[in-house]
Amino acid sequence: MKAVLIEKPYVKKLYGISGKLTDQGAWASAKPLMDRVWEDIRADQHKTTGINYWYYHGARSIFVGVELLNADIKNAKLEFLDIQIPHYAYLKFIGPYSGMNRAYSELSKLIRDHTRTETGNNLEVYGHDNGPTSIPEVEVLLGVE
Repeated sequence: MKAVLIEKPYVKKLYGISGKLTDQGAWASAKPLMDRVWEDIRADQHKTTGINYWYYHGARSIFVGVELLNADIKNAKLEFLDIQIPHYAYLKFIGPYSGMNRAYSELSKLIRDHTRTETGNNLEVYGHDNGPTSIPEVEVLLGVE
């Protein structure tokens, strides 16, 4: 796992649900929201890339969503969010979710070493599933100034 700084904007147009982070942590806050997103997608038969995006912004806000592939998405019950992160530290984490703190530590160190500051706009990209015995892969982006 190697962290790098990227100066090219990261842009995604997502549909999902906003929520607040609770004291129980990100997983406990975001997982029920992500379940609701997928319920709506299945109910309305939207086509997606199958990738889940968890976007942390502000002090305690989160948006969980997906990219929709449908040509006619104006009937989507989900919120639209145009994510734009102009500069960011990036790392592709491969391993059990319990080790994700290492990824954040490495990214924060890289940012400090380059005398940059975090913006508080962070993104986790999930969905690189290679079957039931696969090791989780999560792309982590920390916005920087």
